[in-house]
Amino acid sequence: MARRRKTMSEYIDIRIDQLKEDQEKASNPDDRAWYNRLIQELSWAKNQNHNCYMESDARGKWFKQPQTD
Repeated sequence: MARRRKTMSEYIDIRIDQLKEDQEKASNPDDRAWYNRLIQELSWAKNQNHNCYMESDARGKWFKQPQTD
């Protein structure tokens, strides 16, 4: 039986569930906070409703230096 490849979204959901389980087992508050941060970042990455770049940055204009002659 061949296994179906998981989509990125499915992989992220599985990984978040694993991190939640590990977070519950952690006794150190710093470790729990770290797990929470990882879960937040994966949730953000999974969300398709964000734009990481300002419009001008996406076109590369932000990095161009003005010509001064």
